[in-house]
Amino acid sequence: MSEKRATERGELYDKLTPQRKMLVDMILQNLDNGAGLWKVDEINAFLKKHGITKVDVVLTGYEAMLLQYGPKENLNKE
Repeated sequence: MSEKRATERGELYDKLTPQRKMLVDMILQNLDNGAGLWKVDEINAFLKKHGITKVDVVLTGYEAMLLQYGPKENLNKE
């Protein structure tokens, strides 16, 4: 990463609220550990416990976003 880009990122970080700085720090630490924001095993265990498929997660998220951002007539009525 160039020095200019690193400086720009530092300046952006400095402008964040304390809560957002904590979130960014947590995400970066988890990424360094190879875990991402959540641990895959934790997510898979939760889904299995509740009988939820990953397809269900995607479809439910998509429907929620349509309700929030898109026209309601785009929802699939089953």
